Amino acid sequence: MEDSTPLFDIRVLNLYRKRGIGETAVRWMARYVFTRFPHTIRIEGHTRRDACGVG
Repeated sequence: MEDSTPLFDIRVLNLYRKRGIGETAVRWMARYVFTRFPHTIRIEGHTRRDACGVG
């Protein structure tokens, strides 16, 4: 967490999608990062759609 712009990758299994889990995780992460690491200016994240139904 020394980078002022950390990058995160969050994946939610198909089985658990559309339940607000990703949004809850991102909100928690933002609150945690900006509280604990005040030098952080922003966070970045990526999403993707896995070809298989597992990821």
